[in-house]
Amino acid sequence: MKYTQFFSLIVCLLMVSIGTSQNHRCGTDQSDAFMTELRENKKLFEATRNKSRVDRFIPITFHSVATTQGEGRVNDLVIYSALCTMNERYADTEMRFYLEDINYVDNTNLYNAPGGQQGRAAIDNVKSPNSLNVFIVEDAGTGVGGYYTRGLDVVVILKTTLADDRYTLEHEIGHFFTLGHTHRGWDQIASDPSVTQGGYDPAVHGDTITITTVASSQSGSVLIELMDGSNCTEAADEICDTPPDYGFGFSCNCCTMIYDVWDSNGDKVEPMMDNVMSYSNNCNPYRFTEEQTVAMLTSFDSDRRNYLRGGSVDIYTPVTEAAVLLSPGLLADNYNGVFFDWEDVPNAESYILQIDGDKELEYRVSGSEFFVEDLDPNGTYFWQVASVSKFGTSCQTEEVRLFTTGTGTTSLRDIEGVTNIGIYPNPVSTGLDINIFLTAEAAMSSKVSLLDLNGKVVLTQNETIQRGENQIKLKTSSITSGLYVVEVQTANGRMTDKVFIK
Repeated sequence: MKYTQFFSLIVCLLMVSIGTSQNHRCGTDQSDAFMTELRENKKLFEATRNKSRVDRFIPITFHSVATTQGEGRVNDLVIYSALCTMNERYADTEMRFYLEDINYVDNTNLYNAPGGQQGRAAIDNVKSPNSLNVFIVEDAGTGVGGYYTRGLDVVVILKTTLADDRYTLEHEIGHFFTLGHTHRGWDQIASDPSVTQGGYDPAVHGDTITITTVASSQSGSVLIELMDGSNCTEAADEICDTPPDYGFGFSCNCCTMIYDVWDSNGDKVEPMMDNVMSYSNNCNPYRFTEEQTVAMLTSFDSDRRNYLRGGSVDIYTPVTEAAVLLSPGLLADNYNGVFFDWEDVPNAESYILQIDGDKELEYRVSGSEFFVEDLDPNGTYFWQVASVSKFGTSCQTEEVRLFTTGTGTTSLRDIEGVTNIGIYPNPVSTGLDINIFLTAEAAMSSKVSLLDLNGKVVLTQNETIQRGENQIKLKTSSITSGLYVVEVQTANGRMTDKVFIK
């Protein structure tokens, strides 16, 4: 038996773990050209601080990229989960990200080489003009977990680093809103064996840093920041409340300062290892400083980001609770008609019902119940429900239940002389007619009823069945949503079948 659907999130987490173990780094340009916008915006920092505190709502389009054959795409639920996680990690910044769209792109060049000429052309062709664009791909370059490209104004992120414990997506969003690396200049990626990895090396730099500049292929030559703050406006990330960081986390792949290092003034260096814009590992949760937050808010308020401010979302209503599952229980007697039910979740705009086991099924559901006719007899299944909204999932661990199916069916079709019995549509939307189709060998009288699961008759009507093909209509305008039993009684026998009104 296959259980890949149920384990999709677990597999994703394993992939994330693998991505972390591979020490993927950021591929965002850190040159003076990248820093230009921050330098210009710093003139407005005080004005941003003086504004009344108000949430900024940021539309985001995730481009879920697969091969040209449509293979390798990340599951939608992973995207919703990443969006919830990002909102939690940005909670203190007044920035609220909401889903504008999930765009499905089938392009092998973009999937495997987004930085190549064809990959960049594909990005430029499909990116949204009115939202922050995030492209989820398989490969972003050797050693690279994600990057922001100012030329295309989009974020590119690996499937394996989306929502990982290293805050890769949050880090790249920080770049989108003008933040540089706290260790800018020390961020050289060892893209091949001939390139020396960046970061502090005690064997090379000693315990006192005497050099005044440092360089990498990402940043060019950068002034080394001092602990006394005397050059903080022009050194490293040019943010003054982020202390000097000489790439210590990059060097040790850790979150604890393990080196005793002094700057050229003789002051001991005490970095902020758990900064979102650092390269430290195993710091979860990471943090932004106050000035970093002001920089991002100023960027959002700038003329360049005007296109992000045209949305209609102005209230933050995240899903905060996991769905409570109600039915089925351990055994569903009827395999071809199983009723799934769960409690309504506040702020949920829809639900994703996932079933795995002998079959792998997924349904997007608007309400808190659903009737499934696609299971096999004598099957073993797991099921779970994710509550989703424009702000993501609930970020809570979803309950998972096991059930088995029997060999029974939802219908009894035992009317002598009647064949080809069918109900359409099923499920049916409230207000639309339930159509019962059947073929009779002779005319006969019948009583047609609609019963709830407790056996209560909620609708009944007398119908004359004619010889030949027949269509009987049941109106649902006064019927509430739920699972019901259609019953046709005649002198020649009785038939029943289940119908779901949504």
